[in-house]
Amino acid sequence: VGQQFPIYVPGTFITPGGLCTMGYGPSAALGVKLARPDRKVVALIGDGAMGANPSPMATAAQYDIPVVWVVMNNAAFGTIALLEKSHYDTMFGTVFEKPTGEPYSPDFAAIANAYGIKGVRVSKADEFKKALKEALDSNKPCLIEVYMENAPVPTDGVWDINNIYKKRPSEFF
Repeated sequence: VGQQFPIYVPGTFITPGGLCTMGYGPSAALGVKLARPDRKVVALIGDGAMGANPSPMATAAQYDIPVVWVVMNNAAFGTIALLEKSHYDTMFGTVFEKPTGEPYSPDFAAIANAYGIKGVRVSKADEFKKALKEALDSNKPCLIEVYMENAPVPTDGVWDINNIYKKRPSEFF
């Protein structure tokens, strides 16, 4: 998002800055909304991070904090899997597959519903815009689960995490 999404207003894109804080986003979205109640808050969260920290949904339900979590579900700890593959040629424990090789992941939309907030599953790209608009217009907490492949797509300006860890600190400056 930081590379491909234009940010026009300073302070409107909040990130842990690559500090490996898996699970930061679900709670951070609540903090941002409480700090800026006049703004719409959308958090882009990986399935690993949402699985590590789903409890902010309980807080959002209890206090009616209208944030939207978009869970990008690729049935993996994607960044960790790529680093592990790059350095150890394995992805042990980072790609979620049944013994048959079929991917699995929790149903985050159902988990959201269990917490008492609206959960929506999006399986096609053309469904996303409508789901996001409805979530933002509702002014209620909502989770939108989006299924995607665990296949990074290089783009202009891409930050290749594997190359970052191959460099020595002196090579960054």
